[in-house]
Amino acid sequence: NDLQVATSKEQLEWERLNKLQEEELKKLEEEKLKVELKPVTTPSSNTCSNTIINGILLVNKKYCLTSNYGGVNATAKKNLDNLIANAKSDGINLKIISGYRSYAYQKTVYDGWVKSLGEKEADKVSAKPGHSEHQTGLAYDLGGKSCDLSTCFGDTKEGKWVASNAHKYGFIIRYPNGKTSITGYSYEPWHLRYVGIEHAKSIYEQKISLEEYLGV
Repeated sequence: NDLQVATSKEQLEWERLNKLQEEELKKLEEEKLKVELKPVTTPSSNTCSNTIINGILLVNKKYCLTSNYGGVNATAKKNLDNLIANAKSDGINLKIISGYRSYAYQKTVYDGWVKSLGEKEADKVSAKPGHSEHQTGLAYDLGGKSCDLSTCFGDTKEGKWVASNAHKYGFIIRYPNGKTSITGYSYEPWHLRYVGIEHAKSIYEQKISLEEYLGV
């Protein structure tokens, strides 16, 4: 009987600890998913904050993310899957070339460009760690049958379909043609950023960049 009582107590203690662990994991997951709305500020060169303007997380050469921010965004991925599926229905075959990248991975990518082109030229085609939209989990690079990661993608049937339809799924061409002086990046017809259908539709109809839309 004493043995049964002891075993029962151990079982109850194990269940209590297991429940606490589950609650802690749930709390950590909620904290990870929660986006804290912060005042719009211009971060200094060594300070980053996850800046949100009008409900949109802004990341560019001026505004950056903390090194521990990021992860795959389920809503953006679901909408992208719908975009790709509907494109296929129209005879357009799209593929995902790149999605979420961690801060550490982006550092590797950027350092590779610097080694190849030098920092000045690398800054035109790649983001410094903390300044990459891929870290948000809201950005995707798409490809087709040809011209992957090249401006000529915009002239392909895949690129034209993306440019005309991405907004219907909440995505924008993040770095439009002719907006380099505003966005800081060369034209990238393959790079999509999820901002939500309402915002995407407005940006598409106005033919402006995200920076212009947010007034920064």
